[in-house]
Amino acid sequence: MFCLHNYLANPTHNINVTLIGVGGTGSFILPELVALSESLKQLDKRPLNIKVFDPDIVEQHNIGRQKFFPPDIGKYKAEVLTTRVNRAYGSNVQFFNKEFLLQDLNDDNIIITCVDNVKLRRKLAKHLPTKPKGNSYKQTYYWIDAGNSRDYGQIVLASYSRKKKEQLPSIIDLYPEMEDKPEEPSCSMRASLNEQSFMINKLTGIYVMEMLSALLIDMNIGYSQVYFNLTPPNVKTNTI
Repeated sequence: MFCLHNYLANPTHNINVTLIGVGGTGSFILPELVALSESLKQLDKRPLNIKVFDPDIVEQHNIGRQKFFPPDIGKYKAEVLTTRVNRAYGSNVQFFNKEFLLQDLNDDNIIITCVDNVKLRRKLAKHLPTKPKGNSYKQTYYWIDAGNSRDYGQIVLASYSRKKKEQLPSIIDLYPEMEDKPEEPSCSMRASLNEQSFMINKLTGIYVMEMLSALLIDMNIGYSQVYFNLTPPNVKTNTI
């Protein structure tokens, strides 16, 4: 069993969460992140300060598979979704219509990556272990990486602390030979559905949020990796 870091169990400030990518999977995660923040407040816990990064705009083929609607076409994904959840919840999520860069790292306690970008993953895997560790409001304690293909996916929870034996490996630590898969741009819903199952992103988002809510509400979790298939349905986890 892996327990929530002591500082995040009793933080002196709101917990800072950065979501990188609000496309296929991230667009489903963002509303649930805000809902989780509201739930934490109801439990007399510190809520979440949420930042969102994504440089992409909404295109026609995103409608139906991602959390966007026809009037959103041509607008920035991060701005559209952030404005929507802020209006719905009265929250104060911040958005950045840009690619996330290492220099954007500041006070991120939890990072969630929902991008098909191995280069960024490698940079995070190299940089995060070098950050000062301790009880700090600027410390990155966890990195959750979500990835999926047509009908399978994986979520990996990495952790960072002073004691190396208490750290959980990142997606790059586990799969150092990981490479980006060349993709052709999807110009229609038909092409998008041929590339990915209709439900794969939603399911990936559910597993990410179950992992995060277990940490922040139950303050412990019994696994750090989830691997799943849709055809046929199958889920495996690694026990900590």
